[in-house]
Parts: sequence; structure tokens; C-alpha cells
Amino acid sequence: MWATHGARRAPCCGKACQAPSGHVLCLCVSPVARTAPSRRRGQAVPGAAADIARLHRGHIAGSVRHGNASPFGRSWLLSPGAECASQGVSVVRLVQHPAAARENQRSSVISIPSYVDSCNIFLALVPPLRHSESGKLCDYESWLERGWCRAELWCAQLSNKADLPMVVVHAGDDAEVAMANHWIYAPVQEGVFTVDADRHGVNEFIQTALHARIAYLTKHKQQLQLCRYLKARLHDWVGQPDVQRPPAAFLSYFGFKDMAQAIRTSTMGGMACAAVSGDVSMVRALADAKASVNTCGRVCRSMLSVGVLDYPPMHLALQRGARGHAVVLELLRQRASPNSTSGEGNPCLGTCPDVASVEMLVRHGADVNLRVGRVWNTPIAYACAKLAPLEVTKKLVELKADVNLSVTPLSTLAMFSRFVPNLATSTADVLLQARADVNQPEHLMGFYRALEIAGRVRLCFGSRSNLSYVFGEGSTTPLGWAATSDNAALAELLLSAKADPDIPNRRGHTPRQLAARFRRVRSLFACAGPGASVQGVPAKGAMKLPQCPQLEDDEADDVISL
Repeated sequence: MWATHGARRAPCCGKACQAPSGHVLCLCVSPVARTAPSRRRGQAVPGAAADIARLHRGHIAGSVRHGNASPFGRSWLLSPGAECASQGVSVVRLVQHPAAARENQRSSVISIPSYVDSCNIFLALVPPLRHSESGKLCDYESWLERGWCRAELWCAQLSNKADLPMVVVHAGDDAEVAMANHWIYAPVQEGVFTVDADRHGVNEFIQTALHARIAYLTKHKQQLQLCRYLKARLHDWVGQPDVQRPPAAFLSYFGFKDMAQAIRTSTMGGMACAAVSGDVSMVRALADAKASVNTCGRVCRSMLSVGVLDYPPMHLALQRGARGHAVVLELLRQRASPNSTSGEGNPCLGTCPDVASVEMLVRHGADVNLRVGRVWNTPIAYACAKLAPLEVTKKLVELKADVNLSVTPLSTLAMFSRFVPNLATSTADVLLQARADVNQPEHLMGFYRALEIAGRVRLCFGSRSNLSYVFGEGSTTPLGWAATSDNAALAELLLSAKADPDIPNRRGHTPRQLAARFRRVRSLFACAGPGASVQGVPAKGAMKLPQCPQLEDDEADDVISL
């Protein structure tokens, strides 16, 4: 979808792109100037759109469901950009006429959810370019800050098409499926708008999209857990106050037959719905009815799109930041633990989206170095994996969080932060100032160890999965994690911080070797260290099981159970 930076007050930030074979692509672009879109960005559209449309008939739809791609989404080398006419792609630039009817514009804005819902692929066209006026870099990270871009992302995530993939286009020959479950942490009304009046205008069509999604799930009796979650957050996302419902209205609204069913349901049960919706009175009523305040839900595929794993009520309430504090305090009064963890062992302190939430939990006894469960993630490591705001990381460091325990925060940051290089490098600076060891190989334990063994086995048999590669090589240093995640910004920072590119992992592979298969980081290692050339690990198809380090019997059992 096209629009100029100056035309953000216009109905939407773009128009349709009709790709070959009838595919409709929703293009959302990062504004770079008040004039027409740049030539470089324009050249990125046709080739990318045509190639992705062809790929869509293949494995994209099968590998991503509504933004739930692997954190290591597929990357493609796309054909060079060609003229729009020759590729059959039509890009229409929105032009705001001084005499344009306001009502027509309003109708166009309201139609954005249905327009996005009609698309086969959601493209974020974000080649790194400098803004012509401010000089700031416009890329995917800045795209996420724009209010109109957030609005279109929300519409895409609320689409009723279960297989609508989100593809990020960095250049005419560089695109990849993106994991979009960060959208709930980017409220539309908190985005950057060129015209501040638009901040209130977008609420109308976001409400339309939310109501349409909830109505669709209710009508078709699909994804009940997600439907309840969206109902619970509805007032949150449109800036309305929390609703305190009487028990009968609460049970009816969330689709429970009676209080017993609300208590019995594990994933998005009564207590979870009360925590997410900010209903303090129902938290108290459910606790009086003997509902547990510490029960974890199950990992549910539909809930991954809203960033929810096997969370207990405390995690769900903390997701709301300051708006959830009243429920958090009530949960603590009902004897919920400030050190509550998810089913895998991820601590609730690591889910805090703001400093005030961190301080509140620590005042009530939360341990900043807690390590339990199957993953042994510390709060700061989990916070870095979830790309917590920089202030949260600073506060955890200030509270004496150890930055070198278990799977270190530098490694979890490297794994998930490639799309947000500014946040990645700023957070890494804080960790380095806290004496994070850039050359400490990861000693994976528990669930991570099982993933490592499973990844190694799959690599031995020629797996081409990036996820297998990342975890199979996971005993490397933070620099190695940055290499296998193709995180160029963080790899460059770690190299400048004297990270050694030649420390081998358990498989004998160094970060320099691991970087060889990723074009974003490969060049960084060419001149790093004592002049060694970049040579990759053996080709996966050529690897045989006997060439791998010996697997112990108990590790083989772990693989089978996994």
C-alpha cells in the first residue's frame, strides 16, 4: 500500500498491489519523504511482489499461520526488480486532493480492515533509507513506530484468513517471513502520527477489526481461547477503562456455562479472563470459589499470535503494564507468588513491560535471579528474549540481575532482535556495561539441552531447518547466536567489544564458520580476528551421523521423548 509521508492524514497508507495469478498483496511502506516514494523503494516492489506471489503457492502458507512464523523465518533471494507493467503489478499512489470529501476519506479509513482481510499476503516494504527531511533511518524498526503502519499490522493480525503471512521486504532481492507476535505491545494509539488528530481516528476502524474478528470466531466456534483473550483486551486496546462485571455477566461474556466450568478450564479459564480484562472483583470472586491463582494454561497455537504461552494469571496481568497493576496486587493478596513461572519455567518478572511493574514485583519478593523449571531462564534473559523496553533491562541490572547465568541475556537477545537493531544494540550496551561475558559459551540445560540434541540429530540427517541449526549449534557464544540468527547489528557490536570469532562449540564450529551461510553477517567476520577466511561448516546434506560428536545414551532418550 502506497502513501507519502505528508499524506498520512489521508484515508490509508496505500493501495492494492495485484500480483500475477490473481494474488492480492497488501503493501505497507515506511514513509521516507513528503514527495513520491523513492526510486530504490519503488524498484523493490515489482520483483518482490511477483516472486512472493509465486512462493505463496508453495511453502509460505504452509510454514506460517497468522503471524506465528518461526523466529527464524525463511529468507529468499528474489529476482531483480523489473518495471511494474512487465511484472503485471499495479502500484497506485494515494493523492490527497484539496477538495476531497471528508466523508469519502472517513469511509476509506473504515474500510481498511476489510481491504486487508481480502489480501493473500501482507508485505511490509521497509528497505533501509534515510528520511529526506529528518535524516533518520527508515526501516522495519521505524516502521513499527508509525501509527498508520501499526494500524495496518493490527488489521493483518486480526484478519479472518488463518494463513495470511507477513513478509518483510528489505530490498528487491531480500524478503522473509516475519514473526509478528509483538503487535500487541505496539498499541495503535501510542504510535507516531504526522497528524496527531489521526490518533483518535484510527480507533474507529481498529474497533471494527476487533469486533469483526471476535464475531467471526464466535460464529464459527473457532479458537475459543483466542476469542476470550481478544474480548478481555478489547477495552484495553481502544483506550477504554476496565469493566467490573457481576458474575453472571462475566460468565456470559466469556462463554462459560457456570462458575464451575470457569474454574475447571485451564487455558483462558475464568481466572485468566479476569486477570486479562482487569476485573478485580471477579479475581476475588473466583478465588473465594477456590479457583487457583497459580494454574498455568497450556501452550495453544492460536494464542502464540498474541504472545501468550503457558502463562498463569500473573503473567497475563503483567502483560498489560500499568493498567494491570490493580489485578496484580489482588492476585498477590490471594497468595499468588511474585516468583510465579510459566509451565516451562519462565519467570513473571521477565514479562514486565515497564519499570513500575518490575519495582512492584521486587517489592513483594520477586527474585531477580530466579532459575527454575525446564528452561532455567533468568528474568533478564527472558526479558531480552521478549525484547523488553530498554528501561526494563536497565532496572533489572540496577537490581543486581546476573547477566552471565544459564542461557545468557546476550544470547536470547541475539536470537530475537534482528528486526530491531537499535533496541538490540542499546540493550546489549547495557548488558556489556554490566560485565556480560561476550566469550562465554552457552552451557545449555534442561529443555534447551533437549532442543540442542534434537537439533544436532536433525542436522546430521541433512535438515535444512534454521531452527534446527540455531539450537543444534546452541553451545556457542553470544556471537555465535548472533551469527546463526543473522543478526548483523548485534554481531558487529559484539565484535567491537572483543568477542572472539574462533571459539568452538560442542560440535567444533566457531562463530566465524556459523556465519558463513548467512549473508548479512558473513562479511563482518571476513576481517575479524587474525585474518582467517570465512569457511562454512560442512554441507548439511554431506554430513553423516558418525561425524557428529558422540551422543550419550541419555541424550538419545531425550531426543525420543522430545
